[in-house]
This record gives sequence, C-alpha cells and structure tokens, in this order.
Amino acid sequence: MRILPLIVVLALTGCAQNLPELRHTISAEAQDAPYPKLAPLGGLLAKSEAGTTIVKQTESFEARVAFLKRKANALKGRTIIDGATRLKLLEASRRNAQRIQG
Repeated sequence: MRILPLIVVLALTGCAQNLPELRHTISAEAQDAPYPKLAPLGGLLAKSEAGTTIVKQTESFEARVAFLKRKANALKGRTIIDGATRLKLLEASRRNAQRIQG
C-alpha cells in the first residue's frame, strides 16, 4: 500500500510536462495593473436584504407576462378583419389560385 502514493505522484509528475507556458500569455498591462478593490460585505448584504433590482425586475416581468396573457385571452376568438375586407381577400385568393392552375 505504500507504493500506491508513490505511483500516483510519479503519474502526476509525468502529466505536468505537457503544460503550456503561461507567463507569456498575459499582457504587460495586465501584469502591471493594480489589484481590484474589494467591496465591503456589509453593503452587499444590505442590498440583498432590501430587495435588489433583480427582485424588482422579476416582479415587473411577471406582471407584464400576466398582462399579456390577459390581453391574449381577451383577443382570442375575435376577428381583426371586417367582413368587406375578408371578402376582398378571399376573392383575391381565388383569382390567384386560378392563375396558378392555368
């Protein structure tokens, strides 16, 4: 059993030989840039408990979805074309079908 950790270490060492060189992939500007400033945790927690904009946006989105569903149900079964326009469209469709047939 003592040989198993040695085998694992040797196997992992063999894997490390194919790693690419990463030092030259980062630009000089990025290397010289200062570390980002850390935000205090207290302010972030207060925002999360106060109802963030994500919560407000979700509520607004859900209200809009409900409104659109009500509007769609109200329009269901209603015609948007008056009788005269419908007859004109049917007649034009019939004429076009005759032209295609011959």
